Order: sequence, then C-alpha cells, then structure tokens
Amino acid sequence: MKNTRGRHGVVASRGALTIVAVLIATIVSGCTATAAPMALSTTVPVGAGIVPTTGSAHPLFLVGDEYGEELPAGTVRGWDQNVLGSPVVSDPSGTHSFAVPAGATAVATFISPRGQETNLKAWDAYGQLELIPAGVQMPNLKLSANTEAGSGSPSGTAAVAKTGGDYSLGIAFLNSSNQVVEADFTFITVVPDDTAAKATWTWAVPAS
Repeated sequence: MKNTRGRHGVVASRGALTIVAVLIATIVSGCTATAAPMALSTTVPVGAGIVPTTGSAHPLFLVGDEYGEELPAGTVRGWDQNVLGSPVVSDPSGTHSFAVPAGATAVATFISPRGQETNLKAWDAYGQLELIPAGVQMPNLKLSANTEAGSGSPSGTAAVAKTGGDYSLGIAFLNSSNQVVEADFTFITVVPDDTAAKATWTWAVPAS
C-alpha cells in the first residue's frame, strides 16, 4: 500500500516504490490490523513527563489534518486518527515540505525504538510514501498507516498498540541500497490497549 500526502488523510493506492518493496521482501514479514477511527483530541499537560525530541535530522512537528494548525505536545490521538507531519510548528497555507536529501530514492513513514530511527532492522512498523522531488509535503503520520510490520520488537502496529511505551515516529529517506540517508521524527508515547483501535498516543516537540 502506498500512502499519498494531503490534508484529508492517507489515500491508499496500489503499486510500491521499488526500494521499499525490496525492503519488505528482505527484512520484514507479517501484517497489522486496521484500526477504527477514534475521536480523541484532549491534551496532556506539557509538564507530565514529556521528553523533547532529540536526534532528528530536522524538526518534525505534528499538525492538524484539516487546517495545518499547531497540535501541542501532549495532544492525544486515537490509533486511526489523521495527523500530518510538518517542518514548521503550524502550516495553515500548506506550503512547507521536507526537502529530499541527495541520494534519496524512496521515502517511508516509520515507528521505531528511540535511538534506532536509522536502523531499518530495528523498525517496529512502516508505511510507504510517494517521493516527490520538490519535497514531501504534510505526510500523514497516523499510526495505523504504518501497515508493514518491521523486524524490530514489538513487530507491527497492532503489537505496538498492545505493548505501549516510548517510540519515535517520522519519515525516513532511503537510497538505492536500502540505507537511511535522513530520518526526521518526533518522540511519541503509546498508551496500550489489547484492542489496537482503542490505543492512544501523544507526542513531543523538537528540543530547542
């Protein structure tokens, strides 16, 4: 499945980018469950143990899928709720994008252990994105869109939902050798539930 960008969520279409297809065939296996939408939009107080994101190649903020509005750290989302990635804190005009680094031939969303964002074999789950030379604009980062199970532990979004804990979520640019040349991400914390659709999550903001 390939995730296309846009304010109104992920649109699935057939056909895979060659490099990510190779990645699927060589380092991961399994599948994930598709979660039902949840209407959660509360916010956890910023002082409630939120760790600012460090290590990302560029700042990655999460913004609303309708208006590109700022979503503060600690905002709660359901497993299947849309949320977009942006290099700026808010983007109502939808004009900011993540620049494609030299050598990149594919791009994907991913969930990984913190500190393992550039290690493909440690990824818990991932999803394909369309690589646009002009830049990747407002990719949908809802957790259920990471439909491919990674070879890390836990493996797959359903397993992440059931396990909970601290992870990284973002986009990664890959070269023709399946190496990550850049990872832009934010720290997230998953509140687990045995039913993936009922799990919730919050996120951090880039460290200043």
